[in-house]
Amino acid sequence: MKSLQGRLGLSLSLMLACLWVLAVVLASLIIGRKLDTVFDFALRTTAERILPIAVVDIVRRKEAGISQRLAPIDEGEELFTSIVFDDEGRILLQSHKADPAIFPTYEGPGFQETTTHRFYSDQALQGTIRIMVAEPLSHRVKTARGIGLSLGLPLVLVLPLALIAIGGGVRASLGGVRRLRLSLRARSAGDLSPVSARDLPGEIEPLIHAFNDLLARLRKAFEAERSFATNAAHELRTPLAGAIAQAQRLKSETTDPAVVKRVSEMEAALQRLTRLSERLLQLARAEGGQLRRDQVSDLRIPARLIVDDLRRDIQSSPINLTLPDGPVLCDLDVDAFGIVCRNLIENALRHGDGV
Repeated sequence: MKSLQGRLGLSLSLMLACLWVLAVVLASLIIGRKLDTVFDFALRTTAERILPIAVVDIVRRKEAGISQRLAPIDEGEELFTSIVFDDEGRILLQSHKADPAIFPTYEGPGFQETTTHRFYSDQALQGTIRIMVAEPLSHRVKTARGIGLSLGLPLVLVLPLALIAIGGGVRASLGGVRRLRLSLRARSAGDLSPVSARDLPGEIEPLIHAFNDLLARLRKAFEAERSFATNAAHELRTPLAGAIAQAQRLKSETTDPAVVKRVSEMEAALQRLTRLSERLLQLARAEGGQLRRDQVSDLRIPARLIVDDLRRDIQSSPINLTLPDGPVLCDLDVDAFGIVCRNLIENALRHGDGV
């Protein structure tokens, strides 16, 4: 996944889910221990309440050693079952659903546990009457599992809502990054101004500073190139003008047709080199300036000046210029328009059939 927003949302959601599961597991373990304490207390309390009543009932009997089963109070599930027996192991009293086969050998007062049940034993009348109360371990497991499900079930409902909330929060937090992307996309190719780090996260500010440093280095490099082109064009203009003047003087001082022809060719070559240097200078000016100005100007004026200048230089190919009667207003830089206009007309004169 390439999206920063998607990565943050997914990672935060997974962390939330893992923390929730960990909390449910820890809570289940803690609650399981508390449940064991509560159930042991209930098991012991049951035995301590049943034993005195059983002793009274057994002592009042006319015949000793008779086993009696308590009638059920209702048809519901009987979680605690109990048996009361004497010191010889004869059952004197048992609850309705008590199964003597599940009860282990009496080992004295206290807790005992098998693979299926947990027991509490007690005695009275110097150990002649004993009681054992049993609770199935499945009841404790079922109760603990129910509590665990109650804690974990909200995760299924809360996690989608958490994903939506986290996604919205991440999107709002990255609003500055999104605006930065849109502003960079809307920039022109020549805009090397620094990028503002306002409303951006602190983790992205170093990246913006590094990007601004890169823009500054690029701006300096472009300025150095433009400065070199400008200086080179200026340095070429003076010696070229001197060479042209010397060629023209030599042509005027000689009468030899062959020499005049060669000097004319040399002068033409120097004129072409001069125009190339002028274009180089114009290109440097255009790259160094702004193409748009704060005020508008009539483009007919520079167009007429360019054509008049070319008419003086190129007399063999007449140029017909047709301009509208009204002004042609535009905020385009006049020098840049002049460069474009001159290059278009010269290309048309050189490569076209006529203008």
